[in-house]
Amino acid sequence: MPSDKEIKEKFRGIATKEPDKHYPIKYLNELGFARRQCNNCKRHFWTINDNKNCGDPSCFGGFKFLGKKRNKVLDYIEVWEEFAKIHKSLGYTPVKRYPVVSRWNPTTDSTIASIAAFQPYVVSGEVDPPANPLVIPQLCMRFTDIDAVGLSGHNVLFCMMGEHQFRNPSEYNINQYLKDHLKWLNKGMGIKYEELFIHEDAWAGGGNLGSAVEFFVDGLE
Repeated sequence: MPSDKEIKEKFRGIATKEPDKHYPIKYLNELGFARRQCNNCKRHFWTINDNKNCGDPSCFGGFKFLGKKRNKVLDYIEVWEEFAKIHKSLGYTPVKRYPVVSRWNPTTDSTIASIAAFQPYVVSGEVDPPANPLVIPQLCMRFTDIDAVGLSGHNVLFCMMGEHQFRNPSEYNINQYLKDHLKWLNKGMGIKYEELFIHEDAWAGGGNLGSAVEFFVDGLE
């Protein structure tokens, strides 16, 4: 049986061939982002500038955020408070995190991502979510990323601030959700759109699979 990582890579190859079907290109185009292919790793990404690489540290020349001063500085707790505040203004309800040992979830032993707090029964529609839409500061433990620790921004134990909408596929507005998330990056964290590299990606875990986008700034995901 193929691993989640293998399934993800196969799906990403399919999705990048039909970006208008799988990614929020409508809103990206409205903001002035253009689609590029990295000269180094050949990954497809979106940028406002005429960048030739995708922004991943292996293609970007390492972690260039180290020692760099920013106009907005937040500590660990303030990040969540600002995230919750901005999303609450957008109609999301902040909820408390779930345990890191996912005893309710037969598909995985640990809560590997914020969506795992709602797998499988909320995602399947068998159980109503605690709120919809919602945000959550979920403590996660993911051993599949061990090989990326130190090479990227990955850690085995980390807090994932989830931004979730539980909708039927026909009601799922991927462009609106990107708009919400970019407001957090821009207004909440003070990141300029010109600094962003937005990767076309896919995510697989806990029995779910789909397209995803990832954000890089100064080499940090």
